[in-house]
Amino acid sequence: MSFKPLRVVKEYEMTIPASCQQVFPLLCPKREYDWLPYWSCDIVYSKSGKAEAGCVFTTDFPDRGNMTWIVTNYDPPKEIQYTVFKPESHVWYLEIGLEPIEPVRTHILWRHTFTGLTEEGNQILSEHTDEKHRLHLDFIERALIHFLKTGRMIEE
Repeated sequence: MSFKPLRVVKEYEMTIPASCQQVFPLLCPKREYDWLPYWSCDIVYSKSGKAEAGCVFTTDFPDRGNMTWIVTNYDPPKEIQYTVFKPESHVWYLEIGLEPIEPVRTHILWRHTFTGLTEEGNQILSEHTDEKHRLHLDFIERALIHFLKTGRMIEE
């Protein structure tokens, strides 16, 4: 029997009360320390020390394990894309697109495309329900809005 990878695509839309120019810089592995309470990463490579095309960093969250991230598209203030590798289970392609609604509001579309690499990866992806996904991105939305309104990190 040959392995059949599971492909899962999930989207989440949010409206942020700030301009694309204010929001985009916060979607950076270094800037997420300012507004996302659980965030932690190690920059492997970046000329500027921040997000840029070709930036590589790693994360190791208790519920997700060790992952390697690469910024595969960087088009400020419109789009940033990450390809995330967890070789023992799956690959994750994250597209974050920003579109101005009016001068001080931004529509953001988060598109997550997951592909299982192993049976374990397929199992992880099958357990990543729409509800779990929505709850996670809802928290990111609230944390981002809170930071933009107050200049402080939201409490978990």
